[in-house]
Amino acid sequence: MKIVLFSCPENRIGEIELLDEMAAQSIDYIVLRKPNMDSDSLIAFTEQLSNRTLAKLNVSDINIFSQFKVKGFHFKRAFLNQSSQKKINEIKELAKARQQIISVSCHQKEDFILRGQDYDIVFVSPVFDTISKVSNNTNWKLSELKNLFSNKTKKGNYFALGGVNNTNISKLKEIGFDGLGILGYIWTNQNEPLMQLNKLVLACQ
Repeated sequence: MKIVLFSCPENRIGEIELLDEMAAQSIDYIVLRKPNMDSDSLIAFTEQLSNRTLAKLNVSDINIFSQFKVKGFHFKRAFLNQSSQKKINEIKELAKARQQIISVSCHQKEDFILRGQDYDIVFVSPVFDTISKVSNNTNWKLSELKNLFSNKTKKGNYFALGGVNNTNISKLKEIGFDGLGILGYIWTNQNEPLMQLNKLVLACQ
């Protein structure tokens, strides 16, 4: 299974170096998620990243997407709701021209049906009760997801996000997920992030 790492939401000492080390390992993509940073701060953060990290980076900020050689663009729900269809299409077309990927998160069945076939990666969230947000419980039934995946026409793009850890990956494989997104398991655990990542990689094999 492919692995997508979401960056630490808060500022973390040594995160730049950690992301570089993780990019050198079995991480397929890294989604830059810094909800408390404005655009200028995000650019300053991105400027510190290595080329190895940038090559795997998915961003949600248009300025970063335009200025840096990144892996692709991640459409946040708020952006989709607030942007015109013309703007959304422009980003999709630019990504396609650059051979970059586009990703999106689906939080309910209607989102999945509406957007599930239009993106390179669709994060289904939260599949389990989340680790990083204690009150963010899943609305998905695993049996329902299995049925949805059995009828999908696009292969290789459905990723589980929310509450994923090294002990429930076998369930994701059984349901039919193609990969997983990871956040709280890496950044909120008492163990070192690299140690957590290694356990996850082993469970995905």
